Amino acid sequence: MDRAVAPTQPFEHPAQALSGRLAGTCLVAAAVALTVLFFSTGSVYVNGVRVPIGRQWSVADCARLAGVRIETGDLMDVAGEVLSAGRGLPARAWRNDEQASLSSLVRRHDKLHIMPARDVTETIDDEVKYLLATCKLPGGTRPVDAAGAAPIRSIQRVRRGRISRKIYRSERADATAIVYAANTPSRPKCLALTFDDGPCREWTPKILDALRKHGARATFFVMGHAVQYSPEIARRTVAEGHELGNHSWLHADYTKLSVAAARKDLRRTSDAINGAGQERVRWFRPPYGEHNARVRDVVAEAGMKIALWDVDTRDWQRPGAEAIYRRIMKGARDGRVILLHDGPAKRRQTLAALNLAVPKLKEQGYQLVTMSEAKGLVPVFGGQVVLRIAEEEYRFDPLPGDTVVEVAGKPLAMPLAPLRSGAELLVPARQIAEPLGAVVTYDKPGETLTIQKGARSAVFRLDSLFAEINDEEVELAVPPVLYQGRALVPLSYLKSILAVGCVYDAVRHVLRIAPLESAATEAPRPGRSPSGPTARSPHAGFASLIG
Repeated sequence: MDRAVAPTQPFEHPAQALSGRLAGTCLVAAAVALTVLFFSTGSVYVNGVRVPIGRQWSVADCARLAGVRIETGDLMDVAGEVLSAGRGLPARAWRNDEQASLSSLVRRHDKLHIMPARDVTETIDDEVKYLLATCKLPGGTRPVDAAGAAPIRSIQRVRRGRISRKIYRSERADATAIVYAANTPSRPKCLALTFDDGPCREWTPKILDALRKHGARATFFVMGHAVQYSPEIARRTVAEGHELGNHSWLHADYTKLSVAAARKDLRRTSDAINGAGQERVRWFRPPYGEHNARVRDVVAEAGMKIALWDVDTRDWQRPGAEAIYRRIMKGARDGRVILLHDGPAKRRQTLAALNLAVPKLKEQGYQLVTMSEAKGLVPVFGGQVVLRIAEEEYRFDPLPGDTVVEVAGKPLAMPLAPLRSGAELLVPARQIAEPLGAVVTYDKPGETLTIQKGARSAVFRLDSLFAEINDEEVELAVPPVLYQGRALVPLSYLKSILAVGCVYDAVRHVLRIAPLESAATEAPRPGRSPSGPTARSPHAGFASLIG
């Protein structure tokens, strides 16, 4: 009988072996799952990109994984050097459309919008200095005593860092007015309208509006105390191309003043006029027209001439608008001076007569000019201007005075005719942009014009080749200009802001501007970017088609 041999290993049923292997696999899988669960709890979206996250992850962790800068930027100067570390813009975050801190914890499927931290550049200040325009005859020579005859100024602009005071950019725009030669056959018939006793806050602006509407210039004999009271009106008068004359401080009869008192009164009033922006005062109109040899000597000593008149409308008597109008028209002759008043009493009749007379005088071929132009002291400004910036010249010519500007099919009342420079048209920015729904703001100290429409914007610096269009600095092919106190902007560069097309009919003298949906013509034009004059600017707009 055989003896049983005890097995060296226990018997394992096949089913038991399979169960053991499965259990081991599950344990490994569970360990891996626990590990994955510990290190990752899903994903979130950072600025639209899916990013995996771990346990207890913060917004800052997600930003780092997504490559978004969260360390606060530095404050830089205009040369790109650090002024102050950590004084730039910090990162900002929103979780599921609600603002959140960078330390906030995130959950799976959160949607994060993180604005990265960035450096900021110090504020750049514009320092603007006005320079007199240089008058020039068609042959190229400069006439004697013509400085400041043209209603346009030159601007010297220096942009520098507010903190570092380092210069960012310096530009000088030199304006040369191309004018008719005085006392030659090319000189038009001229008439000088003059206004006494202003500026008046109520009536002078209305008279300025009427003159601007009809493209007329005049001479305003102002009282010093009124200039001191309303300096902004005096500045506007000069900016729009009119001339200021001295009419005493407070309408004193100079024949009854001592020489010393007359000198002091003259100087005080001329200083007020200089403060309004007119560099030189050529004329003194004695109150009541009273003068004698002593007064004439004092006036000549001050470098001025006595300014009387040829036609007295006697509008101060308020005889009615029709009577004032008839007196203007009856006395109109080439070179004559017509006396009117803009203050301080009611001047409704004078204004009404002016609106009747000015269009009629222009129909008869008169050019309404300043007294210095009418008397031949300076050439008559013809409207054409040459602006020199660096080594380049830009020539501007006004379109015909009867030019009609239509915006979205409606004719607009324009303060002055658009300018043409080559194939480019420049238009009064506010009058064009506001009817198209844009917001226009003008900063006088810096001579900058900002146009905003929705998310699109532009900042134009007058008499400068550099502008900011949709937050990018762009070099313009033609500069916007300060012309007769108005900001005129190249029409093509308004395209990216206003989304318009334009067509100019040179035969009918009609400029049509319309939104793109109804614009008849679209034509791309080359522009310039900061990289060079031949680069194509992405902001170049429609060409003004000049037939």
